[in-house]
Amino acid sequence: MFLLIFSFFFQALFNNSGDLLLTINQNISIANIALGVVLIVLYLFFRKYLPLKFLWLILLVIAIIYIFQYPIIGQSLKSYQLKVYRDGVVTGFFIIVRIMLLIVFSSILTLTTKPTDLNNALEWLMRPLEWVKIPTSVLAMMISISLRFIPTLFLETERILKAQASRGVDFKEGKVKAKITQIISLLIPMFIISFKRAFDLADAMEARGYIPGAKRTKLALLKFGLSDYFVLIFALGIVIGLIVLRVNHAL
Repeated sequence: MFLLIFSFFFQALFNNSGDLLLTINQNISIANIALGVVLIVLYLFFRKYLPLKFLWLILLVIAIIYIFQYPIIGQSLKSYQLKVYRDGVVTGFFIIVRIMLLIVFSSILTLTTKPTDLNNALEWLMRPLEWVKIPTSVLAMMISISLRFIPTLFLETERILKAQASRGVDFKEGKVKAKITQIISLLIPMFIISFKRAFDLADAMEARGYIPGAKRTKLALLKFGLSDYFVLIFALGIVIGLIVLRVNHAL
C-alpha cells in the first residue's frame, strides 16, 4: 500500500506534462520543519494503534504539504512551488488501478484453477517455443511449482512469525540493528524450509516416475469449447481497444 501511495504522489508531483491543475506555494522555515518532524514522530509512535494505516499515511502527507504552505514563525528560509498536472494525476491513478487489477486477477487465477490445469495451459501456450529447442514442459512445470509454493511459503512465514512472537520477538519495535537481526532470524528458517520442501517435492516426483523432458500423456485433455472462444474473443477485443486508445492518446 505504501508503494501505491508513493507511486501516485510521485507521478502527481513530478510528471510535468499536460494541463496545470494546481499550484501549491511552499515555504520552508525552522518552525515548519520542527512541526513536520513532530507529526512524523507521532505517526510512527501511534501507528500500531491506528486502524486503516494507509489512510492516516495519506492524511500525514497532506498535513505536511499544508504546513509548509505558510511560515508559522520567523522568516521563510526558502520558497518553492509544487505543481500538479493533469497527466501526472491520470498516470498515477492508472498505475494504482493496474497494480490492483494485477493482484486481483492473479489471485483469482490461482484460487480458481487447479495446478494441473494451469500447468497444461502454460505448456500449451508456450508450445511455439519448442521450435527453438526450449523444453516447454519443464518450463511450465517450474512455473506451476513456483505458483504452488507461494501460499505454502506464506503459511510457513506466518508460523515462524507466531513462533518468534511466542518467544517475545516484536518485529515492529526496536532499533535498526535489532530489526536487521529479527529479519535475519526470519529469513534463515525460511531458506531452510524452502530447500527442504524442494528436496521433498523432487523425491516425490522421482518416486512417481517423473522424467524432465520426457513425453507424457494426460489424464484429462483440454479442448477448446464455446466459452473458451468467447473469452478469447473478449480478451482480444479488450487488448485491441486498449491499443487503439493508447495510439489515439499518443497522437
